[in-house]
Amino acid sequence: MSYKSKRKVINSAVYIALALVIAAIMCITVMTFVNAYRNKSTPPVTTDDPAGITEDNSEAAAGDNSSGDVPTGGDESIKYSLPAHGYVMKEFSIDTPVYSLTMNDYRAHTGIDISVATGEPVYAIAAGVITDISSDPMEGQCITIEHSDGLVSYYNNLSEEIPDGIAEGITVKAGQVIAAIGDTTLVELAETDHLHFELKKGNDFVDPLDYLDFSSYTNSDAPTNE
Repeated sequence: MSYKSKRKVINSAVYIALALVIAAIMCITVMTFVNAYRNKSTPPVTTDDPAGITEDNSEAAAGDNSSGDVPTGGDESIKYSLPAHGYVMKEFSIDTPVYSLTMNDYRAHTGIDISVATGEPVYAIAAGVITDISSDPMEGQCITIEHSDGLVSYYNNLSEEIPDGIAEGITVKAGQVIAAIGDTTLVELAETDHLHFELKKGNDFVDPLDYLDFSSYTNSDAPTNE
């Protein structure tokens, strides 16, 4: 074999080896990152009502809930239950970009992040119809509810296990358990356990804090992952 041919073979082998090394490093980095934030002790998801709110008594329970069933904005004739019992660790910010720990950049935050431990219940904020239950590649397990006042509520980062009786097309009541907090969102993977909650009025995102009162919760209520 000529010197030129040998050199071509050697160069090809070097390039292939480098490509394999780079691919291996990328795989290891991705797996390490995912495992670092997903390797947590996750409580079992139950289809029972953890808060004692069932379809039969959800309206009464929601009315007795002193932790935010009266709106601070929006339609004052409607009582809004909190979608989860925890403090707001990241607020709505659609005009001013905020830092994303996971994506390492600044971006609009079209909802609020409520600090709640994985496995804790998620509630419908008002009576409405479930129009979508889906698994988004970035937002994780999601549920969408359309309400009679023109609001549409979005519940993201849910557990993949949906309670019995919760399905697209059914009507739910205010305060009814519709899901549990999960760990399924990739776009907020580096954040602590939470529910990502959004509201739309018409075609526009609106600030959930104009409708919900979290004043009884502070960061001291943050879940501890032991």
